[in-house]
Amino acid sequence: MTGEVSFTIYTKGERIRASFKRKYNIFPGKTGTGKSYIWKVISRALKEDDRSAQLKSDVPLYLVNSINDLEKACTGGKPEGICVLDEPEGISERELAELTLKAPHYYMIITRESIEAIPYSVHSVFELKLHKGRNADNLTATELYSFDTRIDFEPKIIITEDSNSGYQFFKHVFKDAEVISANGKSNISRLLNTLIVQGKTDILVVADGAAFGSNVKALFETLSQANVYDAARVCIYLPESFEWLVLSSDIFRKFNLKDKLEHTENYAESTIYKSWETYYTELLVDLSRQYNHVYRKSKLSEFYLSQSDKIIQVARRDM
Repeated sequence: MTGEVSFTIYTKGERIRASFKRKYNIFPGKTGTGKSYIWKVISRALKEDDRSAQLKSDVPLYLVNSINDLEKACTGGKPEGICVLDEPEGISERELAELTLKAPHYYMIITRESIEAIPYSVHSVFELKLHKGRNADNLTATELYSFDTRIDFEPKIIITEDSNSGYQFFKHVFKDAEVISANGKSNISRLLNTLIVQGKTDILVVADGAAFGSNVKALFETLSQANVYDAARVCIYLPESFEWLVLSSDIFRKFNLKDKLEHTENYAESTIYKSWETYYTELLVDLSRQYNHVYRKSKLSEFYLSQSDKIIQVARRDM
């Protein structure tokens, strides 16, 4: 399944709208915050004998109440559409990841907790935002987290997810900074908190936004608890992935990748790529062979280090 898909539900005095570009789309929140309201309205809209809610959708919507429903949707030949799960109890994270991996659907998951087993984007964490209208109220699925990536300091410390290519690149570019691997994206918030407690300042956090959705809440909680924007000066930079940075640079200009990078939803087939990060990695590996400088995630070759000025220009446009 590819492309952006949307649906609108019309009720008396209300319109509910959502648009999705990626495989996994998360609606988090504590009990009592109203996050399950959309599930109830979708349920009404899918009942043939219920006229209280009318659905207009680009693709079919499927309600998933149990592991059996999920198995039927994923392996039973249901056509492309959006599977809607509300607090998927009885479905483990492992089962959710394994069953949905190659299924031809997008997933709208309403949940109290982050889901570590599936790689969802920071741009795929949503809330329903109310906009009062003259004739009807509009509830629109809106990205929950916004990021001010402008940096007005030279970083003294840079945190990266791991010690792979991104770490090697930033260590090469920022020679006067201490570049620290968090040894996994789930450790970034804990490491940042430790550095703040130690009184460290001017910290740049870099992670792959295309698969960081399950960790973004903890990161923002760390920032808010310490009011670190004033105290420690921290900048959060979450590009889609390091591979996206390289592909966006002038190194690969001749391949005319603009549409693939700006409208990835039209190219990253969800039955093949569990996240856009894997799409960018495969694309970069394939194109890099034509330069005889094959890209490897585990070790960045001298060719890419020698072209670091072109890559960092992409990052500096956002920072």
